[in-house]
Amino acid sequence: MINKIIIFFILIFTITLTASKDLKFDDYNDLRYAAKAIQTTHYHDILKAFSGNFRQIFFFTPDDAKSEKGTGSSINKIVLDERYLEINSFLVFGADTAKRKIIIGYDGVKEKYDLIQYSNIETYSIRANGKFVAEEKSLVFEGSYPYKEINPDDFKIILRYDDDNEFTFQHYEISNGNEIKILEIKNFKLAD
Repeated sequence: MINKIIIFFILIFTITLTASKDLKFDDYNDLRYAAKAIQTTHYHDILKAFSGNFRQIFFFTPDDAKSEKGTGSSINKIVLDERYLEINSFLVFGADTAKRKIIIGYDGVKEKYDLIQYSNIETYSIRANGKFVAEEKSLVFEGSYPYKEINPDDFKIILRYDDDNEFTFQHYEISNGNEIKILEIKNFKLAD
């Protein structure tokens, strides 16, 4: 049994050296880099302000059309050892419904937040990098839609902390330098 364990570690060490022959040994030796890659920080704690169960009221304004009002609910959880915020929302407007899943995390190496959003409306995901803007109590993300032939615009997503029981989600499309708000969701925390 001991021989198998020793062979296993030698194999892993050999694979690591072979796979990393173009990297400098100092890259692995930098403890500050390793700490940034694995430690949770106050940037992760910011995500907790958006966790809980929420009732939602939203306004959706597609393509310069009249704004549609709807309602919804959201279950927002801190997951994976308090590293990520998972938002699961269900929106109802008229006879239509939309389900969304958003994952937000903080990348200590890039020193940026990452957002990925999926929905039952599109078959593609949207991804963005962001930052925390302290004076606005907001997470601000910017990105581009994945398929320019479907949507040539860029976008901005803002999660603004309003108070302990409320936050606002806003989605803007950016076209020719102009920001057009297409979605605003007011989230009201439900009692535990």
